[in-house]
Amino acid sequence: MKIKNIFQEITLITKAIQYQRVEFALIEEGEIKKNFNPYDYRQIKVLAEFNSPSKKQYLIPAFWFRPTTIYFTNSDEQPKGISGYASIDENEVQGLETVELNGQDHYRVRFNPYESGKWHVNFLVFINEKIIEKYEQDFYVEASKEKPKGIIRIDKTNNCNFVDNNDKTFIPIGMNTAWYTSTTRKSRDYDVWFLKMKANQMNCCRIWLAPWGFALHWAKFDNFDERFDALARLDRTLELAEENDIYFMMTLLNHGQFCYKSNPQWIRNSWNVVNGGILTSPREFFEKEEAKIIYKNQLLYLIARYSYSFNIMAWELFNEVDHIEEYDEELFTLWHQEMAAFIKNHDPYHHLVTTSYKYVDGKGNSLSEIDFVNPHSYSYDNMNLNVELPKIQEQLFKKYHKPVFHSEVGIDWRSGGGTYQLDRSGIAVKQAIWAGIMGGGAGSAMNWWWDSYINRYHLYHLFTGAAKFALGLEMKGNYNLLQNQKQIVINNKNIKLIGYMFDNRIYGYLFNKKWVYYKLKNIEEVLDLEIVIPFSNGKYTISLYDTNSGEIVSKYLLQNEENQIKLSIKTIIKDIAFIIN
Repeated sequence: MKIKNIFQEITLITKAIQYQRVEFALIEEGEIKKNFNPYDYRQIKVLAEFNSPSKKQYLIPAFWFRPTTIYFTNSDEQPKGISGYASIDENEVQGLETVELNGQDHYRVRFNPYESGKWHVNFLVFINEKIIEKYEQDFYVEASKEKPKGIIRIDKTNNCNFVDNNDKTFIPIGMNTAWYTSTTRKSRDYDVWFLKMKANQMNCCRIWLAPWGFALHWAKFDNFDERFDALARLDRTLELAEENDIYFMMTLLNHGQFCYKSNPQWIRNSWNVVNGGILTSPREFFEKEEAKIIYKNQLLYLIARYSYSFNIMAWELFNEVDHIEEYDEELFTLWHQEMAAFIKNHDPYHHLVTTSYKYVDGKGNSLSEIDFVNPHSYSYDNMNLNVELPKIQEQLFKKYHKPVFHSEVGIDWRSGGGTYQLDRSGIAVKQAIWAGIMGGGAGSAMNWWWDSYINRYHLYHLFTGAAKFALGLEMKGNYNLLQNQKQIVINNKNIKLIGYMFDNRIYGYLFNKKWVYYKLKNIEEVLDLEIVIPFSNGKYTISLYDTNSGEIVSKYLLQNEENQIKLSIKTIIKDIAFIIN
């Protein structure tokens, strides 16, 4: 192909506004596709070099793109479940979603400017990793009227929690929404889920690049042309998350893709040599250099297409990687280190990076490239999560000195329907939320069964109280866990306390240990509860909160002159939360 004047047109196709997606289209005559694989950044790469008004520089690779139109029409077709439960609720939007591919393939560049004013961008064209051409232009970015929360980061004052880009505490409260489950409405599932989540103050979820959903490589391991429909739906889902102020972990790979027995999909995996791939076994994905190079191309593509978004809370390298039958702890940990480092070297916005294992821990958590611990556990059957979850969180934090955020938790790993039969009112769900927030975790422990449990049985309300309460928590600084303070005295052995004691404030959550999903008749009302907490003298405001609504039910001033605070509660059946400041 000609190696001069490749692009006939480079156009800014969006408004250029601070903290919003800025997008360029780079149009050529179709020669790139004839001569190169545009998903192989070794063959051909377009790198955008953005220079800000304050002389900061950001490097963003371009990504190969095909225009699409997503239609949603009325339909009498009965939805079926895609690895899950398909809702037929008449109170929810129902219909048929289709994606039409239209227009010419071309490169796009997406960028999120942190500064307003005059920017300069150079578009550098590499062929066989050598620069052969350069295009440049100026553009102006309009100042934003407000400053968003931005990228989520680690709170460096304690390494226990998250903060947003404005250095404000960010407490993720949500559930999994790993893939759309309806064969008809498809990505419209997220319209339903996200709207209900927002209405209940939820701000976090988890989305997989699953083969039956958003995976890039499920048709071909090194070419994503046949996945433009999936990418269009992922674009739309990410935009919905932004509209509803929901952050999410993007789970890049699920274990089943490389498994023979556990949710087995290896036989259909495009990396498998029998399907035209280059791997004779799943293990080779982690050890073969060519496989790692090709997968890094996919990571670059994802960074190019999606890193602009503040609402990606974290890149999750793998879901439960140790389910893979050929799992080798040393080899797989080295792979995690290499891929996490690659992302950190190429993501200009520095999103967090994590991974997960089938139980609460794995060797990858010890890597400096892994930013927070992401436990999974369904071992809480016949347990009070308010009692047990804080123990795990404290254990993991002491081991790694990183935030601990459970992204999967439950009482039954088998099904949402089975979970409902065990816990119809969602007691364990509520306990996981509060224990996650108040028991040493960085956020609510997230229920897995979003489609067949939370949404099907209308349990979103369980999140409301905790989400509202969390808005009043400022977690910056060092604190002590209330559950470890031996000097605290409670006048009833059935009432337990978890929470945080700072130098000038206390955040507490009281619960009845007999309040459990498996013995509903076991709970008794506790009257005239008294809690004595050693604390420095001063004048304090005490606020008691209803844990269902998140509203203050009692508020009063207290002058502490005895180096202890006495908290009196007339009655408690299940739980109550409080703030002293």
